Amino acid sequence: MLPRLRILELVSCERLERLPELPTTIEEVFADNCTSLMTDNVGILTNYKMLQRISFTNCVGLLENQQMHDMATSLWLHLFKKCIVKSGHFSIYLPGEQVPEWFGYKLNGTSVSMQLPNDWYNDKFMGFAICVVSDLETTWLSVHEGYLQEMPGISIEFTIKSHLRRSTSCLMNIGFVGTNKNVASDHTCLAYVPFEDYWSMYKNHIDSPNNWYQIDFSANSLRKHIFLKSWGIRLVYTDDLQIFTS
Repeated sequence: MLPRLRILELVSCERLERLPELPTTIEEVFADNCTSLMTDNVGILTNYKMLQRISFTNCVGLLENQQMHDMATSLWLHLFKKCIVKSGHFSIYLPGEQVPEWFGYKLNGTSVSMQLPNDWYNDKFMGFAICVVSDLETTWLSVHEGYLQEMPGISIEFTIKSHLRRSTSCLMNIGFVGTNKNVASDHTCLAYVPFEDYWSMYKNHIDSPNNWYQIDFSANSLRKHIFLKSWGIRLVYTDDLQIFTS
């Protein structure tokens, strides 16, 4: 075993049925196109405290059934508990098209507008949970950041509107996967983005986030071919850990 391994790429290992035991240092697992991988073994990933990025695109053995939904929930809770202690991004990419129930704000379509409640921002606010369902023929965006190959992902555009009649947009990549192979089936990306990533860009221009009244989420407008089918959005607070685990 490699004791300092941080990123594991098992892409297109079509005979792989079970994930190997991994070192505690592991942060990212890409097992895309591992068509024999079975659901009952994937749960071992909840043993790794440093984990922050998981991708199982085109893993047809991970059938969209109750067992897979339970596994996705377990992985989400595992990563969410970690971000309570150590703020940071995380994402999970899985086959299927169901937006989990714990995303309270859900909408079908290529974009979504979320009305923010009054005083939505307080010292317990952590960040945004985002779920995106898309096919894997139109969502690719290549990036190059210390990996063995190009790492595609989804580029999301956020437009923030404030009571001061300002509108500001920014782009963020979420849901990185380990292959650029197009797949004609729906997949779901579950991602969490800490609020500090947004606030660092706007804190010099606005007194309080409570001046924001709406956030629009959409595909990157510079890439018109990207087609996103449905969304789930949730404002995440520290108290949500108890809600998610109940």
